[in-house]
Formats: sequence, structure tokens, C-alpha cells
Amino acid sequence: MKKEILRIQNLNIPYQERRQFHWINMILFEGECTAFLGLSFSGKDDLVNFLTLRRSCNVEDLGLRIDTKPVLTAKMLEKLVYRAAPHSQPLPGWTCAEYISLAGSGWILMGRQNKDLVQKAQEVVTELCIGLDVRRTLSMLTEKEKRLAELARACALGARVLVVEDELEGLTEEEINEYAATLQQVARKKHLTVIINAHSREVSRALADHYMIFRDGMIVKKCRKAEIVSRQQLEMYMLGSLTAPGRDLESDVRLLSKNAAGGDPSEILYRMRSFPCRSHRLRSLKGSSFFQQNGSLLDLSFRRSCVTTILVLNEKLRDSLFLSLSGRETSASSYCVIGDMRMEYGDYRKFVRNRVISVMHLGSREELFGNMSIGENLVLPSLRKISFTDYLLSSSRLTHALDASPALKESLDAPMTESDVNSRIAVTLDRWYLYNPKVMIFLEPFERCDLYGISIVRSYIRKIADQGACVIIIKSRAEYTEDISDEILRFDYVPPAGT
Repeated sequence: MKKEILRIQNLNIPYQERRQFHWINMILFEGECTAFLGLSFSGKDDLVNFLTLRRSCNVEDLGLRIDTKPVLTAKMLEKLVYRAAPHSQPLPGWTCAEYISLAGSGWILMGRQNKDLVQKAQEVVTELCIGLDVRRTLSMLTEKEKRLAELARACALGARVLVVEDELEGLTEEEINEYAATLQQVARKKHLTVIINAHSREVSRALADHYMIFRDGMIVKKCRKAEIVSRQQLEMYMLGSLTAPGRDLESDVRLLSKNAAGGDPSEILYRMRSFPCRSHRLRSLKGSSFFQQNGSLLDLSFRRSCVTTILVLNEKLRDSLFLSLSGRETSASSYCVIGDMRMEYGDYRKFVRNRVISVMHLGSREELFGNMSIGENLVLPSLRKISFTDYLLSSSRLTHALDASPALKESLDAPMTESDVNSRIAVTLDRWYLYNPKVMIFLEPFERCDLYGISIVRSYIRKIADQGACVIIIKSRAEYTEDISDEILRFDYVPPAGT
């Protein structure tokens, strides 16, 4: 019989404004990997934030027991629950051994101490059957090896609950499956329980063996992964009363994709020239793309009314491509052309004036103004058409002239500060849809999306393209974009000759 690791009993506290958990009860057992599923306001993210102390609360109110012992203080919770997430910031130059074995920073290791540290870390990875050279620096590890080092660190620190909040960007499908097998093996070997809190359905499906589905502050289903046999069944549990709007948006996507003109293949709207892609080669997976690569320099062309997805596993290259295409930070050698207008390094305002729009943190608050209403945020692009004084005097009348998007649950007069992540996504996309951009560039647009948010983003991408814009999506994986993309390109790493 499996041993109980984490128990939550009668959790009944507020988690968002006007939202509250309703007598949550759960038991997670050793060796299990459980994916928390639900919409952004379902409570699942808030519960994870409480467990990992990223939301302040009275720990006693959580009603927690770990290994059957009550958890009453934040210090106890911090010791027993470990959060594995990307972009950890260890000290520069740290080795894998130091990251695994040292609980804090500020250590100075000499001679024998350093040797013992390496030996201790190697014993940990050997016990876990993780193939990792602990003498290497973290900066030299692959994306998969960084995740394995995180697993080893969690075990070395004695965690009993491992929370994985990671979309596994930068990993191939094969590497995700290999990591999943290692994660489940470690959970069984160390008798701990794992919580998966990822937005990607593919990641949750690969890593988890159990699902726990949240809706409106309640757990509506806990089951083995195999018991969910279709996407529609999962939607029914997650969306509840939102199932109809969610399906309406997906129907819009299919209709728009079917009716999309696709543009004249000779009608090139946007170009990027001499982009340095180092040791990567671009190849086409879908559609007829226009690109030419000479050594490490790449020329790319994009058509009107076309959705182009570019898959980039390497994080640095992914960010560099987005910054160059959007004009936020181009290299000295590269430049972009829209129509007959050439835009070079340092010309970001010229990009915006020519309606080249980019979004890199879709769903975050940094794209919007929290002290304004939803409607006022929507008409902000009007500042390009009227004076600031006229905007202050006329913004309320402009707001009343808008038609509310079906994706927005709140009224246009509602303050932006009270919105949830799906509303922020809808407001950001509706604002730029009203602006009628010529070029729309997204970096990982589904990163913060739940199931309903994915439908919102997919619907707007096709709507913006069907207005005549060229839409460019930069992602690490093709998930959610296969059917809405007219073209799919992928960067493949090619080792330099002689290596």
C-alpha cells in the first residue's frame, strides 16, 4: 500500500478577490506525479503559490500534513516543498556539484572540502540513476541536464513534495519523454510526491500519471491519466459553464482558417535581412516559405495574411530572433523592411509607426495600464491618431463606441486591476486588433494560457491575419499552432565542422 505524503484537509480560504476555496480535500501518495489542471481562476495556481510560499498566508490555515505530520510554520513548509522552475539564478560560475549540494550561497570551498562536495553530489546522481557529470558548470549543461540537476538538488535537500512549474521549453519531444521517465523513477525511488503545474497539455500528459482538475475553487475530478479519453471530456471538467464560449472560439478559429485567403505568394509585406543565426540552419516544415541562408546570415520574407510559426529550441536564439524582428534590439548587421521602408538598429519607434507590433509577455500586467478601465486600455492606440488632450477628453466616448469582445467576461468600464489572466490576454489582443497592425509578432503567446486562454489567442491570431497582417509566432514547440499556421519553419542546430 502506498504511503501518504501530502494531505490537505478542509481548505476553505479566499484565494482571489471574490473567489474562495470550497472545502478542498486531497491526498497525494508516494511515487505519484499529479498534474493540477484548471483555468487561471480555478484556484490551482493559487494553491501552488501557497504551497511554495509565493503567496503570503497563515500556514496553519492551509490544513497541511506532510508524512502525516501537521505543517504549522512557513519554515517547515519551505524545507519540505521544493519548486522546480526554469531560469533559476545560481551564482555565476557554479558547478553542478555546488548547485546540488549547497543549500545557500556565500560558501568558499577549498581543497578537500570541494572534493567532498563533488563526491557527495556524484553519489546523489548515481543513486538516482541520472547521467550527469557534476564537475561541469551549470552554464555548460543542456536544457535537459539543467532539469536533471534540479531533480538531484530537490532530493539532496530532502524535499518530500516536488512542485514542477516548467513548460520544458527548449526540449524536444524525445527529451520530454526521457525527462518524464526519470521524474517518475525518482519519485518512486525517493518516495516523494510530484505536483505538475504546467499550462502545456503536452507537458502535463507526458509528465503526469494522475490528473487533479480544479474549477471555481473546488476539485471536480481526480483520476488516472488514462481515464481521460478525449479533449472534450477534459474540457467538460475544466470549463464547466464556459464550455460553450470556449467551443465558440475554437469554431471561429476553424472557420477563419478555412476562409483565410492566405495572400498572393508574390505579395511580400515584411522582410528581415542578414540575421545572424550562428550554427543553426532553417528548414521548412509546412507551407511555401521565403528564406535564404548564406553561412550564418539569414534572410527571411513574410507574406500578407499569412501566419508563420518559427520553432526555435535554443532560448538565446529565440529571444534574439524576436528582438530583431520586432525592432526592439537588432544587431548591427541586420535590418528589416516593410513596403519600401528600411528600419535599422535603434529605429524601434519607426517600427511602431509603421504598425509593426510585438508582444512578448502576453497575459502579464506589463502590457496594460492597471489604473485604467478595460475600455480605456482598448482605445489606447488612438493616441497615434488624436492628441493626448483630446484622448483625455474623449476616451470615455471612444470606449462606448466599442463592441465588447465575446472573450471578455467583464464590462468595458471594469478596472483593469480586477481582471484575470484571460481578460488581460483578450484586452491586449483586442487592442492591437483594433489598431489593425501590418505585422504582429508573438514570443511564446501560449506561455500563460489555460485551456480557455488558448482558444482566445488562437482566435485572435487568425482574425488579425485575416485583416491582412502577417503574423509571426516564435515558439520552441509547434503545440497549438499546427492548424492555424500557413507556414512552419524550424531552426536545427548544426555542429561546426570538426567537432
